[in-house]
Amino acid sequence: MIRPYADDDLESVLGIWYQASLIAHPFLSDEFLSIERRQIAEEWLPIAETMVAEADGHIVGFMSLFGNEVGGLFVDPGPSRSGDRPGSA
Repeated sequence: MIRPYADDDLESVLGIWYQASLIAHPFLSDEFLSIERRQIAEEWLPIAETMVAEADGHIVGFMSLFGNEVGGLFVDPGPSRSGDRPGSA
């Protein structure tokens, strides 16, 4: 299911962003990622139109739009790699 972002989604969205960023940009420092994480939460998400993708009640990805431009598109690398859903046994 795809639905609009809600404030309660923040930690899931930031977690997906962080895990995907570690894989896509292993050269970025922890300090840089920490600053970016704070900026995403405080500056970018509040002004973006963000949609989240859910599977089995868990957020598995999100996309943020700034007007007609895609500002970010992230998919949880965990389920993508293993085929498992978060929280499944």
